[in-house]
Amino acid sequence: MHSNPPADIEFAATVKADQLRFRHVPRVDIHFSGVPDYRSATSSRRTNLPDPVAANVDYHDVRVDYLLTNRLRDPDTTPTVTPDHPRESDLDRTGTCGGGH
Repeated sequence: MHSNPPADIEFAATVKADQLRFRHVPRVDIHFSGVPDYRSATSSRRTNLPDPVAANVDYHDVRVDYLLTNRLRDPDTTPTVTPDHPRESDLDRTGTCGGGH
């Protein structure tokens, strides 16, 4: 049996509210960026808060537990290098490609 290695980075957050109301239904998007060959996942557990929420409804005793995990590229593999994803050595300290502007 093959098991997944543990995450290199893990971020967990909990948000609680006695009462919560949304004036408008929020638009929620989750985007990951970075060099190729990483694996990210998110999960959330909601208590007393449906998905999606409704506008102008009072929700009481709300709790949201959120977890983000990320496994970085295996250092024994060669990363994919493309114009959109340059090698780390091609980046200057600001995270942008060096060269003439």
